[in-house]
Amino acid sequence: MGGHTRQVSYCNMGGHTRQVSYCNMDGHTRQVPYCNMGGHTRQVSYCNMDGHTRKVSYCNMGGHTRQVPYCNMGGHTRQVSYCNMDGHTRQVSYCNMDGNTRQVSYCNMDGHTRQVSYCNMDGNTRQVSYCNMDGHTRQVSYCNMGGHTRQVSYCNMDGHTRQVSYCNMDGHTRRVFVSAYCIRTCSVTDSCILITLLSTFTTGLSAIPLFVGMFYDIVC
Repeated sequence: MGGHTRQVSYCNMGGHTRQVSYCNMDGHTRQVPYCNMGGHTRQVSYCNMDGHTRKVSYCNMGGHTRQVPYCNMGGHTRQVSYCNMDGHTRQVSYCNMDGNTRQVSYCNMDGHTRQVSYCNMDGNTRQVSYCNMDGHTRQVSYCNMGGHTRQVSYCNMDGHTRQVSYCNMDGHTRRVFVSAYCIRTCSVTDSCILITLLSTFTTGLSAIPLFVGMFYDIVC
């Protein structure tokens, strides 16, 4: 993640709710989350983790909204903010800016909607985002940026349709696309789909165990 690398995730959960996170992982690292929870509630925090560290948080609180920030800027630098926007909505972000840098944000927009992003910016860099937009829709992406780089995205759009793409970004680049009906319970049909999917891999057998685990975790 050198140069001016950045990671941006955006999720519009319906109505006026949205969540945006931005992370520039070069010399001047910064992380900015924004969450508009509906009504007039909003929370913005800014953290620049270079030599001149600073943290700014702003929260306009409606109803029974509360926000607690915590920032330890020495040695193992970390920044944690927690915001409970009403009886059920909450947002938590955590950032450890030392050698094993990671950033985790969690946002539960209502009783059922959630969004989670995780970013480990050390040698084995990875990014995972999960979004459950309603009772049935979900999207998962995984990216390991070190050594054998991999990227997997899965999207279940309506309970029946699924899409899986896999890309190994090192010497042996591959892509797999699957469009099939989703069986909600683990069955022989799922095993057949899994075998068909794995049969497309001809190299890089070390990548299969991770993908199998994710596949079963998602489908079953």
